[in-house]
Amino acid sequence: MPEQAHSEEEFARELIAFLEDRRALYAPFANEVREHVVESVQQIRRFLTDMLATPGIPDTLGNSVRAMRAACRGFLDSLYVRKWYVPEQGPHRLVSEEPFGAPSDVFNEALGRLRGVFGVHISEIAALYGIRVEAGLADILPPEDRDES
Repeated sequence: MPEQAHSEEEFARELIAFLEDRRALYAPFANEVREHVVESVQQIRRFLTDMLATPGIPDTLGNSVRAMRAACRGFLDSLYVRKWYVPEQGPHRLVSEEPFGAPSDVFNEALGRLRGVFGVHISEIAALYGIRVEAGLADILPPEDRDES
């Protein structure tokens, strides 16, 4: 959980360090276990909320944190639809009533959107504060912002 930081750069470094350890943001889709991804996204969302509550967070960083937190909400909201139907199997063919029972393509699309938002904001934060992003998390940065060294 973030504590009172002394500088904008410390806020940014703490955020990037936390996200570098969140495999849900960059592990291959085929390796993901839905329940673990959902739990990780919930942890990320809590961390971002706590960071926003920390006194002294700079506006520039706060705007990115808010956007990433909104992406977490969007991801989670997309999975909590109670009933999923597959049109090609008929209009009333129930696929799942599980909380995370969205079809794989819906789950993967939602996770891809989440990663895309995070990639853009992490890239901006890293550039603004001169932070090198570790391999793994760097995979979700826009291609032009990846450090290939």
